[in-house]
Amino acid sequence: MTPFSFSANDSARRLLLVAIMVAGTTLVPSRSPADTDPPAAVAITSDFPGGNVKVTRNQGSRVHVEPDLRGGRPWFYWCFEATAEKPGRVDFTFPAKVAGFSNGAIGFQGPAISRDQGLTWKWMGTEQVDGSTFSYDFSVEGERVRFAVTIPYVHRDLQALLERNASNPHLMTSVLTTSRHGRQVELLRIGAPGPNVMPVLVTGRHHAAESIASYVLEGFLQEAMSESPSGQAFREKYLLYAVPLVDRDGVEEGDQGKNRRPHDHNRDYGETSIYPEIQAIKQLDREVDFRFALDFHCPTLVMNDHQVMYFVGPKEHPQHNFENVSEFAGWIKKGLPAAAPVGPYVWLKPATTPAPMNSNYFGYQAGTVMAATLEIPFAPPGKQTDPASCRKYGQAILAAWVATHFRAADETSTTVAAEAKDRQTAGAELPMFNFSEPQKAGKFYATFKKWDQEDRGRVVTPDEVLVIGSSSIRGWRSMSDDLSPIRVLQRGFGGSRMQDVLLYQDFFRRYGAKRIVIYEGDNDLGGSSDLDPATFIAQCREFVDFVRKTSPETEFYFISIKPSTARMSKWPRMKQGNQLLQALASADKRIYYVDVASVMLQDDGVLRDGLIGEDGVHMTPAGYARWTEAVRSHLIRAKE
Repeated sequence: MTPFSFSANDSARRLLLVAIMVAGTTLVPSRSPADTDPPAAVAITSDFPGGNVKVTRNQGSRVHVEPDLRGGRPWFYWCFEATAEKPGRVDFTFPAKVAGFSNGAIGFQGPAISRDQGLTWKWMGTEQVDGSTFSYDFSVEGERVRFAVTIPYVHRDLQALLERNASNPHLMTSVLTTSRHGRQVELLRIGAPGPNVMPVLVTGRHHAAESIASYVLEGFLQEAMSESPSGQAFREKYLLYAVPLVDRDGVEEGDQGKNRRPHDHNRDYGETSIYPEIQAIKQLDREVDFRFALDFHCPTLVMNDHQVMYFVGPKEHPQHNFENVSEFAGWIKKGLPAAAPVGPYVWLKPATTPAPMNSNYFGYQAGTVMAATLEIPFAPPGKQTDPASCRKYGQAILAAWVATHFRAADETSTTVAAEAKDRQTAGAELPMFNFSEPQKAGKFYATFKKWDQEDRGRVVTPDEVLVIGSSSIRGWRSMSDDLSPIRVLQRGFGGSRMQDVLLYQDFFRRYGAKRIVIYEGDNDLGGSSDLDPATFIAQCREFVDFVRKTSPETEFYFISIKPSTARMSKWPRMKQGNQLLQALASADKRIYYVDVASVMLQDDGVLRDGLIGEDGVHMTPAGYARWTEAVRSHLIRAKE
């Protein structure tokens, strides 16, 4: 019998088997997957002010949910209520990537939670968070719990503020306009008009989801109408107008409010505005002629750079905007409690034409003194952004406003003029730099050429600190603000090594700086280079000697090589470089070793969480906060 032939008995058995299979399919009906799913452990709803959720699957003890974008572009806001059908643990799972970020639907302090139908909220924490999933243990049948990506602030919260201050003589409430969906948008006025008071506009919730900013704004408003010294001083000089809920429809309907099509409320300040709220704000400006505009926002949820407070807006519009916002930010820093988010940093950018946003619109209006947007993070690690804390931050911001000496565009300042004259006397203008052929062939030539163009006519003063180094210096966006009142000239070029500093050492020497801060070694000893630590130190010494040929009193501050997650395998060699840097400083009274490595490591030598970004090399704002303390203290105190 060949392998492919069958006997009669084999054929009979095969026919019997087929018959059994056919009978089986007839006697046992097929079942769909839905028939086998266990019943849902919770019922989900978002039918309440601020509610937002899309349920993609709800079976047993696991619910698959995601933000309801409602036709808009990806963003991260969600808020829903779960009612338990029975006691037990339930997992709520979001897509792996939300708004372009992995695990982008849950912030750094976990979800917000309310057990009293939204009357009070708190951060749930991260103990029950696993990636894109968070869990909750329902104790009894019928238990109702609300969860949200942030602590919500809806119209009911604004009403509570107004009711608490109904008898306050300094507060007047009116209607700015009616929204597209027929809701009244409140306009608050604090203070009294007069010949010597300047009108101020503060706004919030151009983007409906950015609720944490509303609690800070509420504290600002409460302090402005209070009888505290700051409140009284504020009302003597300013008349405050406030639109707390610009996009009231979005706030109540639980919309994202960000990147709406064709554009959102904060992109509606162009020539033709489509939203009645923005049309009304523009009309109010024509009637009142605001001198100041401050717009309260929140940034993205999980992006590392956005876990701090910061100002954005046009740098030179109005004329003295940068110096006004910088002083304002300095006073805010001094007044914030220790648990507040880091900042605020001043990240204003040059602008040649106005963008269609609130701060740009007012920045370009004639007579404006200051226009800016203040971003308050949702829930940065280790910081407090609960409602009570945020109200305190708002009070500190109002007090900082009173302390700030805002300079108008047409204002002349004898102090500023005198300081400028002193700088001209003490410093010297930089001439055009003549690059050598090796420098022109270097990979950083374009960067140095750009700096040279920026330096034309620049006056270098003896008190200015030159800060040079690799990407950790270039990426320190808040350096001038962090190290204030020390004046710094930031010259960071990413990917550089000490040999690149030597190539352009005459470029750096021409500044005549009396103090030079250097950060190199990260790419020399921790990157792909096989340079040994001793050679690196010899290069550092070579640069010192070169500068001292013409400036023998110059002080050098070498920042220690930092640890990072991507380069921990190279840490022993980098650590050896730090030891040699420390020895170099010990042997020279005008060389300082700035130890940032130890403040980034735990006692057991493990890198602290949250200091290095997702790329494993570059730092987060929290990392730069660690650096700030170390670098600033060395520059301020004299060497013993």
